[in-house]
Amino acid sequence: MTENKIIGGINARRGQIPYQLYLYIRDDGKTLSCGAVLTELLGIQFALTAAHCLVKNRFDSLDPESVVMIAGQYKISENSKDEQIRPISHIYLHEQYDDYFVDKWWYDIAIIFYSRPFTINSKVDTIELPGYKWETPRKF
Repeated sequence: MTENKIIGGINARRGQIPYQLYLYIRDDGKTLSCGAVLTELLGIQFALTAAHCLVKNRFDSLDPESVVMIAGQYKISENSKDEQIRPISHIYLHEQYDDYFVDKWWYDIAIIFYSRPFTINSKVDTIELPGYKWETPRKF
């Protein structure tokens, strides 16, 4: 029996979400995981994720060496030939992120750079960013 963790959700097909990344985090003896998206701007690949996934304390990011990023993974419990693994070189939290102020969720974003670009294929691809003058969501 498979236990679904998302109520009412359905399993994605292999390669259906090629921009989805898996962050594997080891910090202070704990193992955590988070998601991210692969994107590209001006020929530079990078990943976007929630800052709370990569925060060490209220203002500092985790050591990049404690995070590994995996693209092309379909099931966490399985290794496949589609996976591409990259060590993290730099983590940048939004300058106004502070996990103490949870009501300011719009600052909960981080940019991740890694050692070398992912190879784009049918299982690994970038997500398109909105244009420069896109309509911004209202703050609640």
